[in-house]
Amino acid sequence: MYLIIGIILLFFFLCTYVKECSRYRVLLYYLVAVVLVAFSTFRYEGIDYYGYVEIYDEVKSLLEMDFNNIVNTHGELGFLLINSFVKSFNGGIEYVFFAVSLICIYLLVKNACMYSGMPILSLVLYYNRFFIDRNLGQIRACIACMIIMYSIKFVKEKSAKKFFLSLLCACLFHKIAIIGLFVYFIDKQRITLQKLFVIVFIAGLIGFLIPLDATLQILIAYIGDFKFAGYLGDTEYFMRDLGVFYPVSVMQVTLLFYLSLYRGKLEGKFPYFNLMFNMYLFSTVWLLVMHKFGIYGARMATLYGTVEVMLMTYIPFVFKNRWSRYMSIFVILVISFGFMLLKISDKKAYPDYKSIIEFWF
Repeated sequence: MYLIIGIILLFFFLCTYVKECSRYRVLLYYLVAVVLVAFSTFRYEGIDYYGYVEIYDEVKSLLEMDFNNIVNTHGELGFLLINSFVKSFNGGIEYVFFAVSLICIYLLVKNACMYSGMPILSLVLYYNRFFIDRNLGQIRACIACMIIMYSIKFVKEKSAKKFFLSLLCACLFHKIAIIGLFVYFIDKQRITLQKLFVIVFIAGLIGFLIPLDATLQILIAYIGDFKFAGYLGDTEYFMRDLGVFYPVSVMQVTLLFYLSLYRGKLEGKFPYFNLMFNMYLFSTVWLLVMHKFGIYGARMATLYGTVEVMLMTYIPFVFKNRWSRYMSIFVILVISFGFMLLKISDKKAYPDYKSIIEFWF
């Protein structure tokens, strides 16, 4: 089912290159958004499903919710309020998924319109690289991630008040959003090709030589009741060593060096290029340094790494020849679909999709 949805989205994207369909580009764009919202809304079981059902069962309605209910229920205030609001109108968990999906995809669409070279392509890439993780599993982090990406515009506008309000809003959905604070301070840093090589080399060396995984395991075990300590229970999955040559790490490093080679050309076309490049570098460095501690390395890296779906769409603009652009798009799509296939082949992490529509009937 995951692959079928990917092919449907690819079809919508290819339609934009058909002369008869190009006039309906905006309609196709929103059709992609509708498919993504429906797919994440009507899921049943699967990634983290019962965890969110448990949260919904514990949350009280708006009129009954009190401080103790908020403190003793897993999740941040913003997410709990969505659950409470739905429960106040006797809705089910599917309405929570719908509300979250609507917020996430709406922000994704807005972000793609602002930052992407090819908005529909960005949506297809997002589905292949991040959707299954974010929108079917880590839905609280998904909202936080989309808000942080949206706040990039406030950095460029030098609107500190709006940026920090956005960051606060993101933290209401996931505490990990606090690391979005760095976005405001990395815009002015211009990383040359030489600096990039040094940074990536040092990050890989630290990740390879220093036992950060053992240090963090001791720290988390010492803290005890800290919520992240639950990840220690499944060493094979959550604590696995991704490796220095983890495919995502290799791809991110390759993309950084490629974009760095054409920085001068791309910066002139895309005003947000430098900031998103630095965010992607931050994500890559974190992934390299923390590769021995998979759950923290991968999850926190994607908070910044999601800008990849915007940066990827800049690559075709490096070329003047139309067919070279088409070939670059083809390569980008092949790589993204390859990563999706690699992901869904792990049945433990990504069980087969089940629809709540099937459950109803």
